[in-house]
Amino acid sequence: MINIVSVPPIRVHIQGMTIQNGLVNAPSPPDDLFSGGGLYCLNDHPYDDSAFVTVELMNVVFKNNKVIGSGIHAASGGGASFYRRCRAFLENVVFEGNEVRGGNAIDETRGAHALGGGLFATRNSDIVAIGLILRQNTAFAGSGGRGYGSDSTDRADGLGGGAAFQYNSVELRNIIVEGNVVRAGDGSEFGGFGSGGGLLFEYSSGTVMGGEIRNNEAYGGDSSSGRGGESSGGGVMATDSQLVLSDLVIENNHAIGGNGVYAGHTRGVLYTLPRHFPLMLCRYQGRI
Repeated sequence: MINIVSVPPIRVHIQGMTIQNGLVNAPSPPDDLFSGGGLYCLNDHPYDDSAFVTVELMNVVFKNNKVIGSGIHAASGGGASFYRRCRAFLENVVFEGNEVRGGNAIDETRGAHALGGGLFATRNSDIVAIGLILRQNTAFAGSGGRGYGSDSTDRADGLGGGAAFQYNSVELRNIIVEGNVVRAGDGSEFGGFGSGGGLLFEYSSGTVMGGEIRNNEAYGGDSSSGRGGESSGGGVMATDSQLVLSDLVIENNHAIGGNGVYAGHTRGVLYTLPRHFPLMLCRYQGRI
């Protein structure tokens, strides 16, 4: 595993490597996160919003890396995690067979979230990627308890089987997103939300231009005595984001709601959800 925890300015260039069989099963300092099975980048300057760590990856493979969480804290980035103001430039980078699992419930509430089976980027960690491949990565949330925390919407969510992006600018070109799976956690009263079998965008902006998004799956969590979890965006899920999608083939992706006394709803293979401001899906060209 590669750890990049630094105060800017720093620039890291990695080329022609395979990073495999990494394992994170304990919180990583200094923020005690379960994140980044193969590579973990954290800007350790928490107060300067203009300071960035820069990471360049060229011809790199992330394979069979894992993040296994415990407790209620979210687990993220089975292959790689760019957590806080880490700008990443990726060229011909492959994420294959990586896994992230949220911890099971330790009390009566819920299991932990799981985000970004292959790749996770959040908190102004902008991503530019050309020739990105996300294949057969998985993100499984934890199970147990009643299935929710502070309120009934605070569930054990699985988000982004291939990749999850939050609070970022993202530019993806010529991508292949194939065979990734996201699965929400189970609970007695509520199953969790399963969103973005291939890609998940939340509070993000940018473009996805050229490529294929195929055979990805998103599953809502099961409930033993209540409502199964919702499932949305078998291929792509975007919420509170401004995106341009063009020249894409999106096919044979699936969103499957969780089982329960009441089955969980499903919401399409390409799903957009505005919450606090209108999501702008400016243009889509291709085939669904």
